[in-house]
Amino acid sequence: TYVDFLHEKFQNTSFSFTGSSNFPFVDEVVQIYEYCLADKIKKLGVERLIILEQVIIAALDCGRIKLAEDCIRVLISEFPESLRVMKHKAMLLEALERYDDALDVLENIIKKDETNPAPRKRKVAILKAKGQTTEAVKELCDYLKKFMSDQEAWHELCNLYLMEGDYNKASFCMEEVLLHNPYSHLI
Repeated sequence: TYVDFLHEKFQNTSFSFTGSSNFPFVDEVVQIYEYCLADKIKKLGVERLIILEQVIIAALDCGRIKLAEDCIRVLISEFPESLRVMKHKAMLLEALERYDDALDVLENIIKKDETNPAPRKRKVAILKAKGQTTEAVKELCDYLKKFMSDQEAWHELCNLYLMEGDYNKASFCMEEVLLHNPYSHLI
């Protein structure tokens, strides 16, 4: 079924610090949603929520802002206080290049749940997109004080230090990545 197709394509989806998702099927997902599922979404039960979240990500990835707004509106109507929905709203604002508004939404999420790493990572991505490398480094260092075992964050901090030409700190960050996963051939 279409629900199984969407679930299969999106079950391992995650966002990196660059803001792009890790799957190549965004256009197909948006097309399937628009042509097959949009008018039947209410009949899908609880799975519709998962589908809506994934369609938001796919729509933002391929520049379908209106579709993402519509899906976010549906989720907000059902879950007005949800931090996950607020994160999607921040991602929409980020896609619209309303970075300051997105940062405000992310700050609200962090205030409500300090243990949630996702909004902190989005903040770093926004600062990086704005070209504020120094602020991104500061934010990522603060993040790593709370989430020390995040290999992706150490790797990103290494890249930021390399961009700034601070090779000693970049080397330390890469050592942390290697210590967390010494047998990885992907580093």
